[in-house]
Amino acid sequence: MLLLLYVYLGFLLVETHGHFSTSGASILTISLLFLLYHSFRPVRFSLLIDGYSNRFILICLVVFSFLLTSAFKPALFFAENRDLLLALRLLMGIAALCLLLVTLLVYKELNVSNNYIFYLFTLTLGLLLISRLLVIIISPNPVIDVFTIDSQAVDFFLDGLNPYSQVYPDIYNGKYDYEPGYTYWPSYFLFSIPFKMLGDIRLSTIFSDLVTGYFIYLFAKNQGKTTSHSMLWMLAWVSFPISLFFLEQAWIDSFMIMGVAIFMWALYNRKLTVAAVALGVFSASKQYAPLVGVLALPYLYSNYGWKKTLKISLISFVVFLAFMAPFMYADFDMFYEKTIGMLIHRDLRIDSLSLPALLARGGDLMQSTILPGWFYNVLYSSALITGLAAVAIRKDRSLYSYSLSLVTTFGLIFVFGKVAFCNYYYLLSFFILITLLVNEDNMEQS
Repeated sequence: MLLLLYVYLGFLLVETHGHFSTSGASILTISLLFLLYHSFRPVRFSLLIDGYSNRFILICLVVFSFLLTSAFKPALFFAENRDLLLALRLLMGIAALCLLLVTLLVYKELNVSNNYIFYLFTLTLGLLLISRLLVIIISPNPVIDVFTIDSQAVDFFLDGLNPYSQVYPDIYNGKYDYEPGYTYWPSYFLFSIPFKMLGDIRLSTIFSDLVTGYFIYLFAKNQGKTTSHSMLWMLAWVSFPISLFFLEQAWIDSFMIMGVAIFMWALYNRKLTVAAVALGVFSASKQYAPLVGVLALPYLYSNYGWKKTLKISLISFVVFLAFMAPFMYADFDMFYEKTIGMLIHRDLRIDSLSLPALLARGGDLMQSTILPGWFYNVLYSSALITGLAAVAIRKDRSLYSYSLSLVTTFGLIFVFGKVAFCNYYYLLSFFILITLLVNEDNMEQS
């Protein structure tokens, strides 16, 4: 179920770019409710992929389909150089052929050296890195507020100004009825400063992707997987078909994803100080990022006891406060208004990929229904409580239970929330992948 949802999200985001789709909102709603049921009452499913080589082939085919999709539809909105766009598609096509060749070699059980597969995977990773660099050249000036505002926020900070107190231009000319401002928490833009100085803030996304892939690889190796199999899991993420569009749009979620990858790896290897620092850093990037730490509490308490849980919580909070406090002290009213107040009063976006957007649009079979404001307050609280309970009541309280709670909690918040676009589901897709990686056998059981 999880693997199918991961693949479905990849293709859905390419087709819709994360905007409203009747079928997409419906299928995501049903899938999340099913996973929620599964998180409380584990159910066994079979995808008929018994055996190491068969699972290896299955993931190879997933990566191949992702790369082939990117070759035919890189999904860039603001490409300015059509020749380089063609070169990008060609590179993705070559990468897809590499995966197809590996699949055939394993399927035919040919006696080839593991080094041969390693070289093909390395070539694929190199092609994906070059493709990401090409995106920045092909689309140097994407018309999206995240790119312009985040870039200007760094410039303001380097000029000695508080990014939260500055006036930003409205590139949409009033279309969305909002006041432009830097609305994220500070750890991301501080992280992105050297990359902006190198020429483009989106270089931070490429760096984050590389680090995320590396920790996925380490995670898989720590589980006892071979080098080739571990590289394949890394490819399963960096080949995600909407990643080039995600990079073009300059969304910041890759920074949080990098932090979560380090956090999960550290938990698995019982490196609790590393986990605490990583949690504190990425929690200071986006408003819903601290939920990752809150949802970890039942797992931490069950596996490490209350003293170590308290220690991890205190370290992460101190790190979190180290990023937040200076900007809160500099201009608390503006910091609160830009990063919290505006989000609390945000209106429903009917172009978002969510159930409330589906209800608001109505149709031939139902009338338009606008959900009341209190519904969202109840939803967000219920999603968090449900995620905590799903881990607490399970006997194992394992890392798999915790990672699955990330999928269900964030999934409920996104699918049933006011706003949910491509970057939201990109993050959800990563949670799904890391849940599969925690225990590869769950591709058969989940």
